[in-house]
Amino acid sequence: MSDKDLARYRLEVDDGLRSIFIEIMDGLAAKNLAAPDLDAELEIERFYALIDGLAIHAVLRPEKMPADLMRRTVYRHLQSLCRPSE
Repeated sequence: MSDKDLARYRLEVDDGLRSIFIEIMDGLAAKNLAAPDLDAELEIERFYALIDGLAIHAVLRPEKMPADLMRRTVYRHLQSLCRPSE
């Protein structure tokens, strides 16, 4: 993060992740799956923060953040973005 020689790569990763989250929000809206009061701009940032945080925890404390827990966390987050089942 502080290495200036790697800054370009960090920006590329950041832009790539952000575009994935935008695609997810656009996809939920296009398929009419998004919760009616969804604030897409806010949710893009929240999703990014979640993934970023999970990645940091997985690197720093892998015994506390196994892959299955990360999957379940992301799944629960995605459910929170969707309209309730009828």
